[in-house]
Amino acid sequence: ANRYAHLASLAPGVVREVSKDLGQTVTKGETLAIVDSSDLGTAKAAYLQAMALVNLWEKNYAREKTLLESNLSSKRETLEAETRLVESRIALSRAFQRLSNLGLSDAQVKEVSEKQDTTSLLRLLAPFSGVVVERSGVVGEVVDVQKTLLGIADISVMWAMLDLYESDLLKVRNGQPVVFEAEGLPGEQRGGRVTWVSSHVDRRTRTLK
Repeated sequence: ANRYAHLASLAPGVVREVSKDLGQTVTKGETLAIVDSSDLGTAKAAYLQAMALVNLWEKNYAREKTLLESNLSSKRETLEAETRLVESRIALSRAFQRLSNLGLSDAQVKEVSEKQDTTSLLRLLAPFSGVVVERSGVVGEVVDVQKTLLGIADISVMWAMLDLYESDLLKVRNGQPVVFEAEGLPGEQRGGRVTWVSSHVDRRTRTLK
């Protein structure tokens, strides 16, 4: 369960593409689905607007400082320009954080600035390498942030939840090596170790997990 992920869109939208199906392997950072979200386009536009305002007020503040030094402007006008510059930088920080919350990396946000990108295509990326074990998203479906589109699992390491008889409790401890064999796969053994022993005894079976 530490290597299992339910993937949902970070903003409402329409599913435009699902590139992976059940049982297929994925690598970390790979695009698994694309959602067309107007929220992303709006957030990108807000970020570009905030950048433009910062540039504008930086130039305005520099001009007011120069005029003040030449006694051609008042301290009040310079202070107002400085205030506007601080406010525009705060707005830019908020816009940047919004894009980060939508899953864009620093490099992707920089690309938005360089390319003046306002596209609304939101990519769902694999958080780690693994296998697709769930798929519920389909092309054309309207989804929100609560809708799970894909489930990814790293099945290279698995948990086995076993029932231990209360009478055998003293024989088992955390960190102890274990050889596991499933009844349905006789002769196929897997190695592991004990990571947890419950303190709760089932009243009916007298066993612990």
